[in-house]
Order: sequence, then C-alpha cells, then structure tokens
Amino acid sequence: MKKNKPHFQISDQDTFERRAKHRLIPKPKENFNYEEHSDNLGREFHAVIASSNKSMFTIPNAETIFKLQLDEGEKIEQRGRYEAIFTDQGLTVRAILGESEAIVSSTESNVRRLARQINDYGKSERERAVWDYVQNISPFSPAEKNRHIIS
Repeated sequence: MKKNKPHFQISDQDTFERRAKHRLIPKPKENFNYEEHSDNLGREFHAVIASSNKSMFTIPNAETIFKLQLDEGEKIEQRGRYEAIFTDQGLTVRAILGESEAIVSSTESNVRRLARQINDYGKSERERAVWDYVQNISPFSPAEKNRHIIS
C-alpha cells in the first residue's frame, strides 16, 4: 500500500443508520414424503372448504375460518415463520392457540389459490419450505370457539 495516499471520507452528517430486517427462510425437510403430506393437507383443506360452505360461521366479506397447526416443537412466532406461513400466504391470524396452533381466516379468492398451492406442493418442491412444517389444517366451528373462550 502506498503511503500518503489520499482517502475519501464521508462526514457523519451525510450518513444515516438503517437497520436491516433479517428474515430466516425455513428450509424444506430432508427425507420427507411431501407428496403424501400434500395429499393429506389437500384432503384436510377440502374438508375446511366443504364445512365453511355449510356453516353460518363466517367473518364479514365472506372469509373462511380454519385452524392451522404446525409440527410439534415448531413455534409460530419464532424465526420469521409467522410471515412465511401466514402473512405471505394471504392468511389473517385471528388467534394463536398455543406455540404451534393458530386460528386463521382467508378470503374466498385466496382459499382457491391456497387449494391450488397445496395441490402443487405435492408435485414440485416450490412451496416445500412453508407446507412441510404444517402438520394439519382443520375446520373451526362455533362450538370450538365457545370451548376456547370458556377455557
């Protein structure tokens, strides 16, 4: 390095601090039968759709309400999973029931998109980082709502 070489300097008034928003992207599970898992999630999601069509339990704007549970030991609010699993999928979290279980709602158009996405998950590795960690999807009924309020 040469001595007496001029250095470029930026004054403190001309700089500002910006905090980076770090987000962990979940990795797909290894040695996992995602095709079979996709079939199970697909059946469960179609049961949600069928039960919501019969139910009077909806939110204004025709949103479908259902329960989504992650694998045991997976925490919803840990390491950026909240956004990857819910917000990025167009789901509105209505209640968090435990570390790995939440009541969510979605619009009718988004429910159709999710059904296609779950179906496609079994055919490709594209959505594996999200759906690998969802243990099950089930309908959420008014009776179940009352049970959670009482307890």
